[in-house]
Amino acid sequence: MISILPRHAEFHVPFSRAECVSRLQESLGSSFNPFSSNRFVGSASAWRVSVRKNISYRNSWQTVFVGHAEETDIGSTLFGTFRMNLFVAIFTLCWMGIVGLVWLAWFFSVVAGDADPVGLLMISGMFVFANALVVFGRYLARCEKHEIAAFFHEVLGATEVR
Repeated sequence: MISILPRHAEFHVPFSRAECVSRLQESLGSSFNPFSSNRFVGSASAWRVSVRKNISYRNSWQTVFVGHAEETDIGSTLFGTFRMNLFVAIFTLCWMGIVGLVWLAWFFSVVAGDADPVGLLMISGMFVFANALVVFGRYLARCEKHEIAAFFHEVLGATEVR
């Protein structure tokens, strides 16, 4: 399913938080190395975990897991969110909001007889283009949540709770 909304997740891991961080650090490539051969890139520390799939192209709407690990009696629990890059989500929301407000202003100017209706088509085209970009980007990232969850299962023996 194509979703732009964040999805909270919780994984139970049979290892301590320190062991989780160590295993993730060994398995993750660097986000800053474009030539990394690792399947997943990101970072892991005692306070924060960030994981995304390593792809050979740039997709700003790619799924990212951001969370943290907490120690429990039987290992640890990984809490986090599957979401788009926060900057991209905010930028896209602002872009579409501004285009929508301009469309409304232009519409009321057309109704009042002060503006040319052709401008509405151009602004509508911008809005359609923005939506097409988001839908296509999220379509390309449609399976990444499941792939990251499978990566956690493979590296950490994690089972997803929610």
